[in-house]
Amino acid sequence: KEHIRYSGSLVPLSFSETKDEKGVYILEYAGAGLQSLNFLACPTFRRLKTIEGDLDTVKKRLLELHEHYIHSLPAWVEVLVALEAPDPGLDEELHEFTRDLNMNILKIRIQLPDQNLVDTASGQVALEDLSPEEVFFRRCRTYGYPEDQTDGLLATFRELLDTMNETA
Repeated sequence: KEHIRYSGSLVPLSFSETKDEKGVYILEYAGAGLQSLNFLACPTFRRLKTIEGDLDTVKKRLLELHEHYIHSLPAWVEVLVALEAPDPGLDEELHEFTRDLNMNILKIRIQLPDQNLVDTASGQVALEDLSPEEVFFRRCRTYGYPEDQTDGLLATFRELLDTMNETA
């Protein structure tokens, strides 16, 4: 119905709302009848932006974003970087790269080739049914670590678990 609207937030609350136009509807009634319905856009003072691509493309787009928002509040940024293999130093590298830019990176995600976010072969398994090692191993597989690297990571993870269990 034309006079019914969802009452959302005027402030973007998620990166899924980066393209949403925020505003209010002004409804004018004459008695019980709707006479007019007008949208009034609200200014957005802080933008949520999502930047995607390989690392070079992401850095180039971050510089462009800085230039575009240099005279406003810092943009809040989500970065999705396409990588060939996991890069443990990526967070630090991107935060260092943007240290003097007019933005705050709030979220960094990576996309690896052939990355499966759901392990369809094993089906749904409750987290409490898995050991910490099994959870760690599945996460390594999800992020695309090669099996030869996963073995070393799993050994290091076991050492960490042993150390934690000794101090507990």
